[in-house]
Amino acid sequence: MPFTLSWYDQGQGILQIQMDDVVTWDEYHNVISQVVEQAASVSYRVDVIFAGTQDMPQGNPLVHFRSAMQKIQKQRNIGMMVIYTNIQRSGFMQVMGELAARAASFDLKQKTTFNEAVQVIATERQKALRV
Repeated sequence: MPFTLSWYDQGQGILQIQMDDVVTWDEYHNVISQVVEQAASVSYRVDVIFAGTQDMPQGNPLVHFRSAMQKIQKQRNIGMMVIYTNIQRSGFMQVMGELAARAASFDLKQKTTFNEAVQVIATERQKALRV
């Protein structure tokens, strides 16, 4: 299995997707479905960190990213997704992810370290508490 999906924290508020192998788009869509199922199993906000050492599959990612963002957006308790990868992502892939998130009105952030990913989630949660 090229993806590992697990709860990052004991309170089960952050789902972590770890991608360390070459993946197919079908496997990508499968793990997104698993994220939605896990989030549906709880009644509170869930945020997602997508971390990996591999780039996404070949081909136009926009249709895949848009589909994933729309699926995630339908699960109302998913707050945001933060992408962290230690590989140099192509500018094209970054832009495609951002476009798909904007088209689905979904909060997507991209960070360069895992700690930054966790920190941006903590910051966004604090902002939500003040509203």
